[in-house]
Amino acid sequence: MKVSDDSGKSFKALKGAPLLSFLDVAGKDHLVGVAPDGQVHTRSGGGPTWQAGGRLPMQAVAFTAVSADRILAAAMDGTVYESTNGGKDFATIYQP
Repeated sequence: MKVSDDSGKSFKALKGAPLLSFLDVAGKDHLVGVAPDGQVHTRSGGGPTWQAGGRLPMQAVAFTAVSADRILAAAMDGTVYESTNGGKDFATIYQP
């Protein structure tokens, strides 16, 4: 993962960052991402340390952090999952 602190003019590698399929900003200096295996990772305060959270029950094809606590993810079959505790646990909120 690479980050920019100059509005995208240049980028530098972010050491210690996990491999993520999706990444979203969930408030000032709070990032939430999901790895290809469904593992949720968060980073707060702009520091280099990422925290592993819960795991989605499938590989996400869409992902968004509505807030630091509320995360939504969708599966290939259209099932939508929601976490209301920052990615620690997920519940099915829609299933086609």
